[in-house]
Amino acid sequence: MAQWSPGCLEIQHEALNAQDISYDVTVNYEATTDPTEGRGVQFRMIGAVEGKPVDERFFLPADHVADFERPLTRKMQAYSSHTVSLSIVNVAKDHVLAHLRELVDAPASQGQ
Repeated sequence: MAQWSPGCLEIQHEALNAQDISYDVTVNYEATTDPTEGRGVQFRMIGAVEGKPVDERFFLPADHVADFERPLTRKMQAYSSHTVSLSIVNVAKDHVLAHLRELVDAPASQGQ
């Protein structure tokens, strides 16, 4: 299940078999400017993967925000011995992508 609101994506999944994993994470994000990478988005993923607490932060430059699922998957994978497959419903993913583009295209002084 995935739920989206501006600046926040909540994703949950219950393991369906022994090779699957459970996770319940909230991904908060906001536009920011990194001194070396320039304009982009700061992400913070908090929650649990396989019952293990997660609190991970990462920055993506503006030209990489459309690929936000890749670093999320890699970071979640670090908490599990099984392969992680994110369950982000296409509608929620579309909202996140549109909002990310809006954030990085806005002037830096506007923020969110």
